[in-house]
Amino acid sequence: MPAYAILDLVVFDPEKLQAYKNIAPATIQEFGGKIIVRIQ
Repeated sequence: MPAYAILDLVVFDPEKLQAYKNIAPATIQEFGGKIIVRIQ
């Protein structure tokens, strides 16, 4: 079943965001997901 997540975030700690961006793709891919668009 396809699902889409659209997020609008306020970043309070850029270092933690970078750490998340480094590990999130592997987790998403592990469950068969993919990032379609990422805007910096």
